[in-house]
Amino acid sequence: MILSDELISQCIIIAGNPFEFSTKFKQILRKKGFENVQVVENSKKVYEIVRSMADFPDQMGVVVLHQSLPEEHIDNICKTFSCNGQGMDIPIIVVGEHGAAWRVKHGINNNSLVYNLSESCSDTEFLAMVELLLTIKKERSIRFKQEEQLINELAELKILGAKMGYLSEHDELTGLLTRSSLDSKLLTILQRNNNINRNGCLIYLDLNRFGLINELEGFEEGDRLIVDLIGLIRKTIRADYLFSRLGYDEYCIYIDDISPSAAKKIAERIRVAIVEFRFISGIACYDLTVAVGLAMVIAEKAVSHTEELISRARQACQIAKEMGRNLAREYDENDFRIQQKNDDIQWVPLIRSALLEDRFFLEYQPVIDLKSSKVSHYEVLIRLMSSFGEVINPDDFIPVAERVGMIHSIDLWVVENAIQFLADIPIQMDQVSLAINLSSQAIQDELLLPTIKQLLSLNKVNPGQITFEITET
Repeated sequence: MILSDELISQCIIIAGNPFEFSTKFKQILRKKGFENVQVVENSKKVYEIVRSMADFPDQMGVVVLHQSLPEEHIDNICKTFSCNGQGMDIPIIVVGEHGAAWRVKHGINNNSLVYNLSESCSDTEFLAMVELLLTIKKERSIRFKQEEQLINELAELKILGAKMGYLSEHDELTGLLTRSSLDSKLLTILQRNNNINRNGCLIYLDLNRFGLINELEGFEEGDRLIVDLIGLIRKTIRADYLFSRLGYDEYCIYIDDISPSAAKKIAERIRVAIVEFRFISGIACYDLTVAVGLAMVIAEKAVSHTEELISRARQACQIAKEMGRNLAREYDENDFRIQQKNDDIQWVPLIRSALLEDRFFLEYQPVIDLKSSKVSHYEVLIRLMSSFGEVINPDDFIPVAERVGMIHSIDLWVVENAIQFLADIPIQMDQVSLAINLSSQAIQDELLLPTIKQLLSLNKVNPGQITFEITET
């Protein structure tokens, strides 16, 4: 067997009193190329050498013990070094007349790297044993390192999995619950509270002026502001409250088993804490306010869906913003503003479907010149045909469209269809003119004027035939 330089360079310890014994085996090893062969007289020296090489386990080779050493010393060395389970197993060769009975007596199992050789063994037999043990030791060391690496990788994967699981339920920046996690936990609470008639409250927070600070100072400072504010709010509430981040500057806190008056006090405490907070960025100092909406879970009125509860709190928060921003308001289904918003929610899909399905139509009301008793012009009035064939007047849907931002689409539809009407009338009626009603928001639409110019040009309509009227609102 040809040993690698790595194995030949390892340290071999020979321990025992007979001079002939140590000289014989040292010479055998030297002839084979082993240069680091250390001869010692007792077991104490063996421990000292092994201890000095503790940081370099791969450089420690085989320990050769003579039977002249005290039996308990041989026993201790075998148990200490031959199978320690730490990737530093050191092979032991006991030279003497020991046999299987000796191994059993001293509790040396088959996994231990302890082998017996007769003192009269040949050089070849001794070298073969040394080479075999060094090879086994190397393989064990490699296996141990691989197992250790695998354990470390599995531990890292476990940590990564735990982190991924945590991040799936928590916002990475603030550590707050995500919206989906809030929904899940809140649904469980609502179902339980409906069964045991327990109250609760959802507090909705919308930070004012945060967008301005974010734009002026940048996203990093914006993130720092968020972290500071969340830390501030945490100090004002209990740790067991459900605290969630819904958007960049929108947050929810659910408080279980609380009365409306107590919930209002907590909401007010949060609002005041934010008002008193000052954010320093460079030489600039910023103050913030917050709009707060509260939605109570009343035992007598079951709430089954989290979206319903969050929507109520958001609506209350929106009213607080409309009334001055730095306010806290509780959801009240009898509040006319809430009723109006709920009506708007019902109207939005109807208006959108009417635009997509072309269920708007125009009526042309003649305007009479009292002096001449002739038609001066026609006023263009929009109507909506419901899916049931019912005609709906603009007083019902125009205010909603203005509030929800859909009025621009309606204005463009009216202009396009009114100009098309003028383009389609017979040439002998080219004196007909129209007064087209537009919403007050129409002049804020940058698309309106270019659209009018393009429609007039494409349809070859005389602009003098058109008057635009802005509604009184």
